[in-house]
Amino acid sequence: MVVLTDQNFSDFVARNEYVMMNFYMHNCKWCRKLAPEYAAAATMLKGKAVLAKIDPKETKLAIKFKVSQWPTLYLLIGGGAHKGKDSEELSAVSKLHIDVSFYQTANVDAANLFYQKIKRPTLVLVKREGLTPIYFGYEGQFTRLAMGDFISKRKLPSVIPYTVDNAQRIYNNRMKQLWLFAPEGSWDVISIFEEAEKSFKGKLLFVHVETSHKDSYIRNLCHQLGIIEGSPTVVAFHKADKDIKNYKYDGELTLSGIKSFAEDFLEEKFLSKLEPAMNSSAA
Repeated sequence: MVVLTDQNFSDFVARNEYVMMNFYMHNCKWCRKLAPEYAAAATMLKGKAVLAKIDPKETKLAIKFKVSQWPTLYLLIGGGAHKGKDSEELSAVSKLHIDVSFYQTANVDAANLFYQKIKRPTLVLVKREGLTPIYFGYEGQFTRLAMGDFISKRKLPSVIPYTVDNAQRIYNNRMKQLWLFAPEGSWDVISIFEEAEKSFKGKLLFVHVETSHKDSYIRNLCHQLGIIEGSPTVVAFHKADKDIKNYKYDGELTLSGIKSFAEDFLEEKFLSKLEPAMNSSAA
């Protein structure tokens, strides 16, 4: 069992990723009851985490962690206390987004991975598309509403590939959407579509349907919308209640053209309506 003091605390925590601290008092009945269980846990977790105890005479540490009763337990991860209002708000958000892995750390090396000085607290959403990591940073009020909104808008890839596995998640997203129907190998059009997406983050959802696939659900979708196989086409979708309205872009597939169409779509200045309209049964 490690005994932490004001003098050895900083160095010890910096050398160990996981440290459990037990603020105890010698004449406390509950502290005495906890002692054997805590010692057993220290043995069980040897090599994985360090369990330490802190005497109440270490007043600087007690003040630092706002200890007002004994025993008080803290888990330190990477040098940071896994407790507090920000942590509680993050924990609440994590329960709403079970498809996202959440981690918390105060480790400086971890912050340096983002190639910038990060002010604490900061929430960073790390996505991996292909082999290129994409980073999104957020600094603001750490409420579950603000963090939840940040994650909802950015947790999906920049341009989402339409597959049978993620189709329902795309349809259920309430954001307005821009879909590119293009066969494999249409790199020029796909790269233009990806570039256009950068101007509409958090405003429009961009989806790529690879029409070269012979899957029945792709063929049925193209047939519903009158998409000609091999001809790249951009379609705007808007889900209102149970209906999905869709609008076809008839202009040139240039960056300025797609961006102008997207802006008109956001302002509801639709140029042409594609029939037959797709409905929710297409999912």
